[in-house]
Amino acid sequence: MVGVAGIRTTWMDALRGFGRNAYLLFIAAGVLGFVYWGITYLLTNLFVTRLGYGTDVVGNLNALFYLLHMALSVPAGALGGRLGARRSLIIGGMLAIAGWAVAPAASFLLYPSARITALVASRVVSAAGGALFIVNSGPALIGAVEPQAGTFAFAFNGTVVSLTTFLGSICGGFLPPLFSALTSKNLASSIPYAYSLWAGVLVLAPALLAIFFFRDAPRTAESAPDHAWGRAPWGIILVIAGVRFLRECGYGGVLNFFNVYLDSTIRLSTSLIGILVSMSSIASIVFTPLMPLVARRWGTGPTSLAGLLAMGASVLVIGFTRHWLSAAVGWAGMTAANTINETAMQVYILRIVAPQWRALMSGAANAATTLGLAFSSSAGGYLIGTLGYPALFGISAAFIFASSAAFTGHLAYMGRRRR
Repeated sequence: MVGVAGIRTTWMDALRGFGRNAYLLFIAAGVLGFVYWGITYLLTNLFVTRLGYGTDVVGNLNALFYLLHMALSVPAGALGGRLGARRSLIIGGMLAIAGWAVAPAASFLLYPSARITALVASRVVSAAGGALFIVNSGPALIGAVEPQAGTFAFAFNGTVVSLTTFLGSICGGFLPPLFSALTSKNLASSIPYAYSLWAGVLVLAPALLAIFFFRDAPRTAESAPDHAWGRAPWGIILVIAGVRFLRECGYGGVLNFFNVYLDSTIRLSTSLIGILVSMSSIASIVFTPLMPLVARRWGTGPTSLAGLLAMGASVLVIGFTRHWLSAAVGWAGMTAANTINETAMQVYILRIVAPQWRALMSGAANAATTLGLAFSSSAGGYLIGTLGYPALFGISAAFIFASSAAFTGHLAYMGRRRR
């Protein structure tokens, strides 16, 4: 059993040893958490509905983004291996910012065809930038720290993102009322949401500045673990991709429509939705720092599996009733479990392959992730219209439990292989 002093010493040693490059990546991740997972996630779907579109259009726009992201993930990994992490992150960040800046312009376009064109163009450009940035951020971080500090680095990164998401969600909830007062437009109009999204884009400047100061780690002859493949590990890449796809088919169904569910079914105000969504990040802030300590005892694979199972159970809680309290509890549990699963999984999949295959593994895993999100986004919009939200949440939980079963089989195989 690790005592409190041991926990503090271990974390303090890790924090002192991360280095300049790692902290620059933490800054960029924190700003992105505040803007993308906080403000943009909270308001984008509500913005589209205020333009007069239904959940089918919301789902298809999100699906387009995820499909493009999926298609570009493996090429983004290959390009990152050629350009280096720094240039890939800069180019990806600039494209993503440009894409996010286009969507709010739809509020000021007169013709419906021009509005939908702006929304589609926003998804296309931001998907290209997001793929290049996200695929190369994991390898960049794991290359910026010592091997023994990998779990701590990803846990700290996840905690920073959870904290800034918490702040961004609260901020995002109050931005539309603020711009409503400034523009004399009520909250049924899309214009307060457009200005709120543009305000978020302006906040992204520090993230891009941090990446400009980042420097690529020198290439070393780092050895992979004994159970890693020295040649292209296509077998394990396909298995991990399958696990990720099933996971996102379930997680994405909740992620893409939860704020619309609170808005249209539970009838909460935008500010209350922001508070409720933000409060869930507190659970991630509390539990994510424990991930390295649990992983040290169990390993990153079993820790990730535990997070998956907790995600599925939390989604069931969301679907049990139509009360805001059960929705809040389930969302908080799913968010915390997702952060633990995600941080442990990133370390796991990047450590079981040789360093030269990390970008490929990251790209393939990200492609499967976004394919699952695309499927759940497109199908979820139609599922809500025909069967309602309870069916969406029940099917989402089933997909997450299927992912858990597949990952359990993978871990059992890896255990036999090591023995």
